[in-house]
Amino acid sequence: MQAALKEKIAGPAQPWWRVRMVWLVLALPLSAVVAGTTTAVIALSDPDPVVRASAEAPAERPAVEGRNHASTGGKQP
Repeated sequence: MQAALKEKIAGPAQPWWRVRMVWLVLALPLSAVVAGTTTAVIALSDPDPVVRASAEAPAERPAVEGRNHASTGGKQP
């Protein structure tokens, strides 16, 4: 009697892959992993070149030094 009542209230049991909420829960983190991996591959395969230390205008020198510092990890040429 109890089993029949539970099945009537809950409906027939479905396999996990037929429940739509499962696909939503799996798809969102999986899409974040795919997007992060794609971003990492693009960033590592085509890095920006290091700019020459001599800037053409004195106002550009701090930006050039900062970019080179970030690109080389702080190593002085």
